Amino acid sequence: MELRQLSTFCTVVDAGSVTAASRTLGYAQSTVTAQLQVLEASVGVSLLVREGKGVRLTAAGREVYDRARVVMRDVDDIRGALADLEDGVSGEVALGAIDSAADSRVPNALADFLRERPRVRVRFETGGTTVLSKRVAAGELDLAIAAMPPADLALGFEPLYVERLALLAHEDSAFGERRSVRVEDLANERILLTQGTCSYNASIRSAAARAGVELDIALESANIATLKRAVQLGMGAAILPIGELADALPARTRVVRIEDGRIRLAIGLVRANKPASTAVKALAFALATALRVPRA
Repeated sequence: MELRQLSTFCTVVDAGSVTAASRTLGYAQSTVTAQLQVLEASVGVSLLVREGKGVRLTAAGREVYDRARVVMRDVDDIRGALADLEDGVSGEVALGAIDSAADSRVPNALADFLRERPRVRVRFETGGTTVLSKRVAAGELDLAIAAMPPADLALGFEPLYVERLALLAHEDSAFGERRSVRVEDLANERILLTQGTCSYNASIRSAAARAGVELDIALESANIATLKRAVQLGMGAAILPIGELADALPARTRVVRIEDGRIRLAIGLVRANKPASTAVKALAFALATALRVPRA
């Protein structure tokens, strides 16, 4: 028993005759008759009784027809679902993003994408660049918005924008009245940083090392809100992405520009160098289009 035979059988019943079914299907009448004969031979009973120019279902034929219609509807649903997957209309995408991008840049782009493709399901998570990159390399994430991944992971990286860092200081601290500071000045204050696996953390430490500055690090945290609250409580000055400082700041805190232009990171799209589904490609394109900042 084949799907083609069941489909032909259902068409004959719906059309009322072999002749009408052959016109609907575009087959020769002999081909339609042959498929019916093979189907009846496979089930071992007669399914149709010829009456004049038409046909009538036997009891067994009615049973097969009712079940075959369900099968054919399921087949149509499967074909439609596969076509949607091929077109990127449906499917699932696993996306990761560093906290600064997840808070300020990705949500709007993701909302626009899901409005256009409401049947695509996105699983979204946040983390540091190293962790996210490893998950992309392992196939646990399809895409990530992060800094450049470790070279040994052999991942693709498409730069989209540059994230600059600034100092968040308490107004009563040594930096509270200043508009800008140099890297060398950071040695005079306790410093709060993002977690050790974060690319921002590595960028700051590298800039300090180049300037011959030994940082007095009081706290490292993956939670930006925790760092902001720590500044408010007078625990030190936090070095954070400017994007995280665009909204309302904690009371009695100030944003201070860091003059060293090297304290910045290129943020972009991280993905594996292998074929991806249409939905993944569509989300990658949407994110790149929304987040890319043209070079001056």
